[in-house]
Amino acid sequence: MSGSDRLVCVCALACGLLLSCTEPGARALRDASGDGRAGASREAGALPDAGDAATADAARAPESPFAVPARCAECHPDHAAQWATSAHAYALVDPVFNAILRLGQRDTKGKLGSFCLRCHSPLATATGQGAVRLDSLSGDYVQDLGALLPVAGQAISCDSCHTVTMIKSLGNALLDYGQDGTRLAGISDPEANTFHQSGFGENQLNGFLCAACHEVGNELGTPPTILENTFGEWNDLSPL
Repeated sequence: MSGSDRLVCVCALACGLLLSCTEPGARALRDASGDGRAGASREAGALPDAGDAATADAARAPESPFAVPARCAECHPDHAAQWATSAHAYALVDPVFNAILRLGQRDTKGKLGSFCLRCHSPLATATGQGAVRLDSLSGDYVQDLGALLPVAGQAISCDSCHTVTMIKSLGNALLDYGQDGTRLAGISDPEANTFHQSGFGENQLNGFLCAACHEVGNELGTPPTILENTFGEWNDLSPL
């Protein structure tokens, strides 16, 4: 196995270990730090927050069609509370993920790029955030997750799934996102509301959207090496 295969293999293992790092039980949505940065007030492993109203309003500025979960919670409190205790909400603050990400950027000299962030913060990719840079003090390549704006800093949030308009590949989070503020779900006749346009989403109706992140392969391999086959294993038991 090559060095790149080993590295991405460890990244896939970290994705699995995330499930054991979340805390069970109901928890209220916490207030955000308010300074517009995702990691400013919590360290890796801390509970995720959904953003307060002021931060949520800033996150819905004209340049961003996406919202933080706190805004979704105004109409969908139960769904938002469930999200807040899920592995999706912890995807950026998991200490195992953060450690492996630092190792990956360092050992590949930044060539890992946003491969991991595509799944751990889809909206960072959609909004062009999460650039890798060379740290002048340490000499290492780093990806500063604490600099992500609120919509990206909430990890795999509501809009990470409900604004997907196209699945370009079953794996490695190759997705297209709508930019008009419409939220999509597997409901054929969604009720109108004053917050956002609603529409039927074929992608949100089946497991292929889950496969976008729960199938992971090393893109450098020929053919690509399958590292995580969660969707494939599920589909073998319950074929679509």
